Amino acid sequence: MYLFAIASDNVRPFVSLFSVMPSNFAEQHFATALPVLDALPRTTILSDPATEMFIAGASRHDIVFSTYLKNALLSHDELAWRLCMTLEPLPPPERGIDQRQHLIYPDAVVAFKDPVVRSREVELVTDACAQVDGDPERWLKRFHVEYVLWDERRQLQWDLNRLGVPRQIVAKGDGWSLWKLIFE
Repeated sequence: MYLFAIASDNVRPFVSLFSVMPSNFAEQHFATALPVLDALPRTTILSDPATEMFIAGASRHDIVFSTYLKNALLSHDELAWRLCMTLEPLPPPERGIDQRQHLIYPDAVVAFKDPVVRSREVELVTDACAQVDGDPERWLKRFHVEYVLWDERRQLQWDLNRLGVPRQIVAKGDGWSLWKLIFE
């Protein structure tokens, strides 16, 4: 029985290594962006939260927000502003802040299971986004953002005009575009 339990516990993870799922290829369209990103000097790139995770994992560039920043010595306000920067190209009704599973302190929400904790988190992020909406250029400068990588395949609602700064296209591929921000 003991050997059966060991085999049962270990077969499933082993077999799943060889399972091909469509989600495994969600960022495949960024393959042509990698040489472009590699050619840039190290910089900070703004994108949506999922694409920023790709940038952080596949390049040497800095990103504005990751849920892992909760482990750095940043205030909740700072984390909220950073998250809001990644949501800025979306119109406010499309952001779905209250529907997002992870915002700025997911560990506390899961650990305490108290709706008050979650409502405070949503309120904090909503207020921070209102501040970022008021002057996005200020926040772009604060976080030293120089480029925007737009996942045109998955972020159809994005409007780069919401960033409030001139930009020029650096490169474009199938489902993505990279933009240089031009600050005056």
